[in-house]
Amino acid sequence: MLKRTNQQTPHHQAQVDHLLPMRAVIELTSLSKATIYRKVADGTFPRPLKIGKSRVAWREADIAAWIAGLAK
Repeated sequence: MLKRTNQQTPHHQAQVDHLLPMRAVIELTSLSKATIYRKVADGTFPRPLKIGKSRVAWREADIAAWIAGLAK
C-alpha cells in the first residue's frame, strides 16, 4: 500500500508554460493573423517569442491572460 504525502514532486512544482504557434493563437482568439500582428504593433496583444529563423510562438499564459482581460 502506498502512503500519500502532502509533498509535491518536482514535476508538479514547476508550472510549464506551453508555447502556442500562430494557428493555435488564431483558433483560441478567433482573430486573423493580420489582426493579431496589428494588435501586437498597437501594444494591445502579447508579443510573440522568436523561436526560429522564421517562426514565432506565444506563451500560453500570456494568451490566457489576454482572453481573461476581455471579460473585464
